[in-house]
Amino acid sequence: MSYIYLFVSQIMIGGVGAAARYADLSADWITVLRSAVAAAFLLTVLLVSRAVTRDMLRGKALPLFLTGAFMGLNWMFFFKAVLTTDLSIAIIAYNATPLFVAISAAIFLKERPAAGQSLALAIILMATVTVLVFGFVSESLPGVIYAVIASAFYAQVTVVGRYLKDIPALLVAASQGVVGGLVILSFAFIGGPVPAFSVGTIGIVVLIGIGMTAVPYLMYFHALKSVNSIAASLAHSVYTLTTFAFGVFWFEEQVPAFIVMMAVLLGLTPLISYVVRSRSPALAAESR
Repeated sequence: MSYIYLFVSQIMIGGVGAAARYADLSADWITVLRSAVAAAFLLTVLLVSRAVTRDMLRGKALPLFLTGAFMGLNWMFFFKAVLTTDLSIAIIAYNATPLFVAISAAIFLKERPAAGQSLALAIILMATVTVLVFGFVSESLPGVIYAVIASAFYAQVTVVGRYLKDIPALLVAASQGVVGGLVILSFAFIGGPVPAFSVGTIGIVVLIGIGMTAVPYLMYFHALKSVNSIAASLAHSVYTLTTFAFGVFWFEEQVPAFIVMMAVLLGLTPLISYVVRSRSPALAAESR
């Protein structure tokens, strides 16, 4: 069931990049408002459920703050990426997340990727290098770099989340909305005055904040408590394919054939990891 939550959450989040283009706001304001809406929704659910006690929070203040700050920075740079370059290009670069997770997990969690995960990580590395070169040649490099930076911050969310296994997913997601929004609010004020909000903009922000943030985050962090950090991040490729499809079919972006091949390979990474693991008795026993 954890893997179902994991994949469905990534499909739901996959529409965020497309929706952001209709918000008519800067990346930092989209992040702040998305965080505010998501936090309000999650805190309401949290108060109704009464699932949090003071004992749960003891010694968790720093991880909760870090995961919120990292998530806020992740979304700000991601929105900068999708507002700067094609969705289909930005999302491939953003899929570098498992590379950063593998490095951080090895350092802080002492986790090492299994055989199938190592092969998948090699594919992701190839795709990341390819899109960086393409970005340089096609003058879309700023957007690609924004996406890679966002992926690095998102990786830290995954790793820090492993220190919050005893905290309800609802609280983790709510704290991310509050902390992330406050952290990015300073960037928003530096960038300019408070923008005017139309009815359409408010509707898009609510859609992003609840349907594409709050609900899938709950599902994602629930799954994260039961699966390996690297395996969880590899499921990110489902999000990649969803966003890539929006770019190609909804916005009709002209994508070179080799970029399409990279997207397909990225989409196959969870399957590759699963097949290699299932064929090895030792790895299969480890996964249980």
